[in-house]
Amino acid sequence: MTPAAAPHPGAAARWWPWALGAIVALHLITRLPHLMRLPVFLDEAMHLDWAFRTAATGQLVGHTDGGRYLPIWAWAVVAAKASDPLRAARLLSVVSGLTALLGLAWLGRLLDSPHAGILAAFLYVAAPFTLLYDRMALVDSLLAALLTHALVLGVLWARTARRLWAVGLGLAVGAAGLTKLSGLLALALPAALALASRAPHRFRLRAQLAWAYGIALVLLVPLFLDLAGTGKFFSENLWVLRPGADGASFLGRNARLAGEWLLAYLTPIGAALVAVAVALALRERRRADLLLLCVALGWCAFFVLVGGRYWFPRYVLPAMPPLFLLVALAAERRGRAATWVTAGLLTAAWVRFDAALIADPARAPLPPVERSQYIYDWPSGYGLAEVVTAMRRAAERTPVTVLRDQSSTPLREGLDLMLRGGDAGIDVVDAPVKAGDFGESIERLLAAGRLVLLAIDQPADRQLVLTLDGRTAVRPWVEISKPDGVRRVAVYAVAGEPPGAAAPARADGDPATVGSRQEGVSLWLQGRHEEALREMAEALRLDAEDLRAGYNLAVARNALLRGR
Repeated sequence: MTPAAAPHPGAAARWWPWALGAIVALHLITRLPHLMRLPVFLDEAMHLDWAFRTAATGQLVGHTDGGRYLPIWAWAVVAAKASDPLRAARLLSVVSGLTALLGLAWLGRLLDSPHAGILAAFLYVAAPFTLLYDRMALVDSLLAALLTHALVLGVLWARTARRLWAVGLGLAVGAAGLTKLSGLLALALPAALALASRAPHRFRLRAQLAWAYGIALVLLVPLFLDLAGTGKFFSENLWVLRPGADGASFLGRNARLAGEWLLAYLTPIGAALVAVAVALALRERRRADLLLLCVALGWCAFFVLVGGRYWFPRYVLPAMPPLFLLVALAAERRGRAATWVTAGLLTAAWVRFDAALIADPARAPLPPVERSQYIYDWPSGYGLAEVVTAMRRAAERTPVTVLRDQSSTPLREGLDLMLRGGDAGIDVVDAPVKAGDFGESIERLLAAGRLVLLAIDQPADRQLVLTLDGRTAVRPWVEISKPDGVRRVAVYAVAGEPPGAAAPARADGDPATVGSRQEGVSLWLQGRHEEALREMAEALRLDAEDLRAGYNLAVARNALLRGR
């Protein structure tokens, strides 16, 4: 196909702002409605917890896990005082996405392809992958925006060798590293641009590397101040450095996962267009295309190498903007018809996915690992809102103490987030439930004489827990199933009587009614205490994450110590 003739410069000046304005409006239309429809995810709650601590203490360093200082500081300013902190934090991600699409449009113009810049910005708005993360309080949307603007500033600097753009590039790559430690990959960009340049001013570019890297290192000072935390993060996450099963044996698996995730988010049509654009870039070898391709594929390849056993699709989100621009450039060079066909095909491929993400994320065709995290497994926040509502109603009648595990789950940071602001009559108590031992905590709760609720995220087939005195077992007072019915959020009244409490299972009842999977509780209620302790301890050994098993073991141990 013969490329279309280049439009007159004045024509682009007339239509380009209007087209960009329409895409900005589309971005807001797709990002803002039902922004809170997806319940809080574990990492969102953790991020806000770090932001609250930062705001409360004024200590800028040390409250995060593996960097992430820049978004934590932003949330500390914007979300800590907000009436709805999660909404405020998610709105910042919406702004990050807006920044990314503006950067793509700008980058297209810099590459003398304003049509491609507009198409790439549209693809960013329409893609389910970016839509999901522009609506969550996670750091990846901001990282994608910073990498996009690092490319913009890098192109400006490579073309002009102006010190101003070298400083801007240093700010962008430093901010990327301060957003997430994987953002340190952006540090390769200044050197790559300077060393690959064949322009007459290439020696000035190489001399100005000191400016770019000097500015970046100034921004990265917090990582050096928290060197112990930063080093621990690297040692725990750079799996390729480890021997044996935790090391490079995951390379094949990770490559397959990356391909499956991109296929799921891009859909087969989108993946095919990306593959065509990559093939054309390799065949035609245009410098701009190769730059975009190296950034995108290099980013993905890094996580294939170091992802180890635990990594997630959002880690490669920053690779999406350069890939979208690569697709847009390939389409634009083949004429206006190819541009419209590309936009139409991808809109048709993505529209149902997008509609589900906005209206009901539980129906969206997410990759399995994403569905597990955000929809039905323990990191998901489904059920929390209903549980908090029930707790508040109970607290209207009597003071309530909520017992929960002290380790990070949505039932820790998530409850803290929803009960933030000092809900009258509700106190939250941390206890090492999973360790099967919280004797002092039990004694204090028994002495207080308040209504005590135990909040648990548990598999759907596990129900009963012991009361605090170890004399009876109770069924859930409130129980909310997550989508897919695999897990439930349950609240047990283990001391006191909340309104509408479930009837207890008495010690003299038929053990079969207690539940076939509650062998330890059954034995305990029959008075066979030693056997029950062994059974409970074995259950906890087999599943150290089973909060219910740890709680029952702790209650049984303390009941024996009290001679009951």
